[in-house]
Amino acid sequence: MKKTISLLLANLLFVAAYGQSTLPAVSLKDIIGKHTLENHAKSIELNYTVPNEYTASPEAVGFSYTENPKELLRSIIFANTVTSEWTHQDGECVLFITCSGDGNTSRLIDKDVSQIDRSTFSLIGHNLKIVDTFKYPTTDEMEQINKAITYWPEKKAKKTFNAQHVITYPLNEAKAVYKGKYTLVENWFILKWGHRLSVSFLVTDNGLKNLDKYKKDIEKSFKFND
Repeated sequence: MKKTISLLLANLLFVAAYGQSTLPAVSLKDIIGKHTLENHAKSIELNYTVPNEYTASPEAVGFSYTENPKELLRSIIFANTVTSEWTHQDGECVLFITCSGDGNTSRLIDKDVSQIDRSTFSLIGHNLKIVDTFKYPTTDEMEQINKAITYWPEKKAKKTFNAQHVITYPLNEAKAVYKGKYTLVENWFILKWGHRLSVSFLVTDNGLKNLDKYKKDIEKSFKFND
C-alpha cells in the first residue's frame, strides 16, 4: 500500500510540474479504500462474519507513532495499520484483525502451498523481541520462537478455520497499551496457502477474565474456502 501511495504522490507532483497527465485521476481515498478487511479477505478466499456483540471499523485503521506506545506498535502484526478493528459491546475487548491479502480480489492463489512461510516466523520473532526487523530467524532464534508459541493440531486448525496452520502466542508486554486501557495479551496467526489472517487480542483488566470467551468469538467468525 505504501508503494502505491508513493506512486500516486509522484504522479501528482509530475502533473503539478509539467501539466496534464494521461493517467486516470485516482484519489488517495480510493486507494486506501481498497485495503478493507472485506477486500483483503476476498483476495485470500477467507469468509468472515462479525459477531453481533462487536462493532467493526468500516476501513483499515492506522496507528500514530506519536500517540501509541512503541511497544504496542512493535507487537501488533503490521506495525502501523490493521485492516479492521473490532470492539466488543462490553467495552472490555478490542481485536485487531489483519489479512495478508492485497485488496486485489482477482488475484490467483497458489493452492499447492502448504508450508509456513519464513516471513511468518520473522514477524513472530519481531513481536517477541527475538528477531531484528526484516530479518529471518537464525537456528538459535527459531528454537526460542518455538518455545514461546503454540501450534494447533492440524485437525483442530482445519475443523475450526479450515486452515492449514494456527499459531498462537501470549504477549506479556505491559507497555503495549491501546487507548490507555486495552493491553495486548495474545496474537494468533491463522494460515492457509501461504497467506495469513492475524488476530491480536487487547483487553482491559476487567476483560482479561473473559479472554477465553473472546477467543471463542474468533473461532466462530472465520473460515477459509476449500
